[in-house]
Amino acid sequence: MLLLTGCGTSSPPDDQAWVRSSVQVLDDVAGSVASSRLALDEAQKGHLLGRSGLVLAQDAESSAAGAARGYLGSQPAPGRAEDFRRLAELLRQAESVLVDARIAFATGAQADYAGLQVRLQKVGQELEQAAEPLRRAGG
Repeated sequence: MLLLTGCGTSSPPDDQAWVRSSVQVLDDVAGSVASSRLALDEAQKGHLLGRSGLVLAQDAESSAAGAARGYLGSQPAPGRAEDFRRLAELLRQAESVLVDARIAFATGAQADYAGLQVRLQKVGQELEQAAEPLRRAGG
């Protein structure tokens, strides 16, 4: 007799659980994007001391990466594979610009701050726009 237990991948969540999880990760990453954008804005105004901007950018990046990692390691609900791929790509874009913001703080690349703020604003809006129909669907 062969007994298999606890092996393999997890079963996909039901649609409502997947929607809630998707909204949560989009909101979490959007919050990290907003934090990094605010840090860049305050740095440009000269309101941050020492390496506090770098610390803020590192925290935003780390928080977003943690939220995205858990989500990207999960299974989409049945019929949601394409939605999952679209959201995964958006999360990767957000992570990329958060990395760039951290690098700009670490290297003192103040000339890059304005462009990074634009990129952060754009990806933040895209995260919000992606979450809105999911919220209406019950997330």
